Amino acid sequence: LHEGVTLSDNIYWSTYYSQLRHEYYMTYTPGQQVRAVTAYGASVCDRITASTAAQTYEAMGYRVVGAINGDFYDTATGYPLGLLVSGGEILSGSSNYYAVGFRADGSAVMGSPNLKITATTRGQALSLAAINKPRVENGGITMLTYDFRTDHTTGTTTAGVSVVATIVDGRAEIGGELVLEVDQVVEDTAALSIGEDQVVLTTALTGYTQGLETLRSLAPGELVLVDFTAQEDWQDVTEAIGALYLLVEDGVVQSGFPKGNAPRTAVGLTADGDVVLYTVDGRQSGYSMGASMSMLAQRMTELGCVTAVCMDGGGSTTL
Repeated sequence: LHEGVTLSDNIYWSTYYSQLRHEYYMTYTPGQQVRAVTAYGASVCDRITASTAAQTYEAMGYRVVGAINGDFYDTATGYPLGLLVSGGEILSGSSNYYAVGFRADGSAVMGSPNLKITATTRGQALSLAAINKPRVENGGITMLTYDFRTDHTTGTTTAGVSVVATIVDGRAEIGGELVLEVDQVVEDTAALSIGEDQVVLTTALTGYTQGLETLRSLAPGELVLVDFTAQEDWQDVTEAIGALYLLVEDGVVQSGFPKGNAPRTAVGLTADGDVVLYTVDGRQSGYSMGASMSMLAQRMTELGCVTAVCMDGGGSTTL
């Protein structure tokens, strides 16, 4: 496909010839004029097809070698469950879930980034639950930005407290810090608008008592510092996307996966640092029956992966 990038199209089977499995996967070697980016729509909650994402980058002057689907999603709202970093900016994330991250040279890191978001005001530190995830009951404080929804609102319906603040300095990036100045504190049940230079710190009325009290006590003009930290090997990640399951760790197939065959998508990392972007088709008798997650994990080790994570499968699987 490109220098250092190969596409493999294989068929393998298990007990009967009717149990064919048709796989397509790309393998690339970092540092050979190819890099990975995480693509998304007009906002974090917007949804576009992989082909539309590829066309978007082609229109920007890039040559797209290939694309696969990533993360898992809330199908009602479109928001990704895991981490999303694009161009070095954290667009969505929490301390939960696994992810695959890419550095500027194309090399990858996989596993748990352990993203931590901390807001400090009046010498008091508050742990934020997430960035650009919907406000939910008992869910802690989440920070919403202009990029959260295409309508640039909080989209909130449950009762809660929100602090609308202007970004004075910095940006949301791993190892970075945002300086915010409070504009207003609102007891809200309806959606609030978010300006391009604003963020909203918001929490429901249930769950995080200390956080709720702190948000209510803030006054216009006060400063809030928001820090973003992650595991050391994630510090120079410029692109990242979430994954729900860790398939392989230190060359060992993991266990406890859901049962059943389906189309699957995975990303793996070999001992030499090559990246494997893997899909297996499914639900088509005589052509491809798909694979269980356990078989997917085993297959990734057969392809030389020492670490591998699983993206959304089923109808989402796309290459």
